[in-house]
Amino acid sequence: MSAKITSIGLKSGGFQFEQLIAKHPLTSEQQHQLQCVSIKKGYSNRVQIKIIRLARTIADSKGEDRISNETLSEAFGLRQLHY
Repeated sequence: MSAKITSIGLKSGGFQFEQLIAKHPLTSEQQHQLQCVSIKKGYSNRVQIKIIRLARTIADSKGEDRISNETLSEAFGLRQLHY
């Protein structure tokens, strides 16, 4: 599923970024980690949304209510393996 730019905003797989963050918020530490890795690796906003969605999927598969630091790190690792 690719992200689409609309007049409303950035969408990824039918989820607007604002909805994704509102429903599955990251801690300030996780936001900082995402920002630092994204700057270092040159990740676009689209890629960051995909990482958050992947982390949410991993958390769901583990039965977790929130995205943990471990699931976010696992999502980063899977992203690196994919590309």
